[in-house]
Amino acid sequence: MLPKVAAMAQATVAQVDGRERDQARAHLADAYMLTSELAVKLNQDGMAWVAADRALNTATVSGDPFAIAGSSRAVAIAMRRQGRHDGAVDVLTRAALGLEADRGSPEPETLQIYAALLCTAAYACAQSGRRAQSLGLIEEAEQATARLPEHTARGRLPTPANVAVYRIGIHTALGEPGVALDHARKVDTGLLPTPERHARWCVDMARAWEQFGRRDRAVTALLAAERTTPQEVRRPSVVALISGMRYGTGPVPPELHALAARSGLT
Repeated sequence: MLPKVAAMAQATVAQVDGRERDQARAHLADAYMLTSELAVKLNQDGMAWVAADRALNTATVSGDPFAIAGSSRAVAIAMRRQGRHDGAVDVLTRAALGLEADRGSPEPETLQIYAALLCTAAYACAQSGRRAQSLGLIEEAEQATARLPEHTARGRLPTPANVAVYRIGIHTALGEPGVALDHARKVDTGLLPTPERHARWCVDMARAWEQFGRRDRAVTALLAAERTTPQEVRRPSVVALISGMRYGTGPVPPELHALAARSGLT
């Protein structure tokens, strides 16, 4: 479906002018960003980078600061997945500073995008072992979402609960599964904005439990993710986690074999 969506957006750009063309370009950038996000979930990292680059180029021409910031985040995620953590953090922090959300009284959407950039930067730092910088960035993201009005629209953008989920992945990446699990217990899952985010909370807990040496609890978390959003458990990265747990040392929970079969593992 996504190529058709992008083609429609491109056709609209060609048919309008002035402010309407800039708005159409921002929508086209959204289509490319969505393509990049899907490619990431499918482990198609080359496609993710191409789509993110197109998103950023289109957003830059549109002049829409939110589209530019969102596209910068997509580019940084693609870079991070190619091992270019320093470059990704640089892209993210520059985009975040450009929003000037750390001063004055920014709009809620500005704060949410600012927090999203900081969350992604914090995770990239954690993956490259830069603990102090990672924790500083996630703390700043938490402060940003704490400034949001109580009834801010949740959608795909960060809320305090969504930022809290990032803490799980950050501490797991830093090799601190106990700390990650402590943060997981504090997440108010009723405030997570989408089923996909709820499943991400479950999968991140599974990774932390697996690193903590509790394969049984990891399987329980994956089963919860499967009940919420089965597609998330079929992602290549999660299938790899399931496969690794099957061949680890110690007893194998019976449910793991069935979960592996449903995930396409034989």
